[in-house]
Amino acid sequence: MAESEEIGSPGNPREFVEKAKLKGRLSRADLLDYASSVFQLSFEKIYARNTSAPDKLAWARIITGMTAAVSPILRDTELDDLKKDVESIKQRIFEKG
Repeated sequence: MAESEEIGSPGNPREFVEKAKLKGRLSRADLLDYASSVFQLSFEKIYARNTSAPDKLAWARIITGMTAAVSPILRDTELDDLKKDVESIKQRIFEKG
């Protein structure tokens, strides 16, 4: 698999892990896709009528943990995007001057 290729929507966590093993390593996009699925499942469980109060708290803790894990990934992704923008601006300035 090419390094830029995405694993895709994780859906089933076991499938995601297997695909990740085949790929060899996970990209930021892969991790963010997986986190998105975890967030979605967690919110579904919290708002489900048949989820007990202790289970809802457990799902809320998962959301808190995922938020802490995802924040640095998002920060690094945004910093990389800003670096690319700055390099593009520099290149345009030097081409004109």
